[in-house]
Amino acid sequence: RLVKSKTDQEGSTKLIPISQGLVELILRWKARGRIEGAVLRSVDRHGNIGPQLRPGSVGTILNQLLAKTSLHDHETRFSGHSFRVGAAIDLVESGTSMEKIMLRGGWRSSDSAMSYLRSW
Repeated sequence: RLVKSKTDQEGSTKLIPISQGLVELILRWKARGRIEGAVLRSVDRHGNIGPQLRPGSVGTILNQLLAKTSLHDHETRFSGHSFRVGAAIDLVESGTSMEKIMLRGGWRSSDSAMSYLRSW
């Protein structure tokens, strides 16, 4: 359940489909007593878990992980939108209709959705 986001300014919440594998990981983590409330949260350098994830954190985390790989070329940068772009491209390549892609990505106009798909 996404409670408030850029695509849901009113905070009316929406359910976001996730894979069965991710569901199983979350349930295992929850069974260990490590989760109550939000799944995505901040973690400081000492391993302390915060109440929520700050908006700019996703890009920072992705770029820190990228820097540890052989793909790191000092020019490539990721942002939180990288997930939206990747998900939209995966949907296009699987033959999903534009309407479903727009619903999944939270876009109200095909122009907005297409701006994400231009890289494809």
